[in-house]
Amino acid sequence: MVAIGADQLASAVNFAANAVRAAKLIGDPESQLLADSALAAAEAVAEPSRQNTDNFIALAQQRASRLSHRALTDEPDIVALATRIAPTAIQD
Repeated sequence: MVAIGADQLASAVNFAANAVRAAKLIGDPESQLLADSALAAAEAVAEPSRQNTDNFIALAQQRASRLSHRALTDEPDIVALATRIAPTAIQD
């Protein structure tokens, strides 16, 4: 998320894609969720197509429900970006 904030979008997508690959090797579901979230966020900002933004919003909504995991360290950033992309998408 730092690279996104610094407007280094290509770096953000590349870093997040590497994180997804590493998380798959680790096999930890929470690491995978963090990495998947980073990649979805980076893609939604770098290439804000309908598919990329819809993918990110769907993941953010899933995470907001917290049905499958505890709150993770990036939760405030995910909610903030989702609210910026689609203000009515995330409801408390």
